[in-house]
Amino acid sequence: MKWLFLWASVCFLAGCATYKQDIDAGLSLAKEGEWKAAENKLEGVLNNPQDKLLYYMEAGALAQNQGDFERSNTLLEQAEKLSDTFFPENFSNRSWDSINQP
Repeated sequence: MKWLFLWASVCFLAGCATYKQDIDAGLSLAKEGEWKAAENKLEGVLNNPQDKLLYYMEAGALAQNQGDFERSNTLLEQAEKLSDTFFPENFSNRSWDSINQP
């Protein structure tokens, strides 16, 4: 049983390291100005439903850097809509939103 736990821990940590390395590789490509390659790399890494918000935000920023402002706005609006689903819509949230945004 001890070996099973150890093996499972090693596999989990290896998966996390690979995920981080792939994201770092995509961000490095973006820093070098390789916008399309960076977007393709991040799209391959962030294809989980749990990563959709991060994907929309990163892809929106990359599209903006490429000068594709219409696509950037579309992606960032999708990110905003998705982020709105994380919080329950209630009076307090709507009140804060109306104070925050003129």
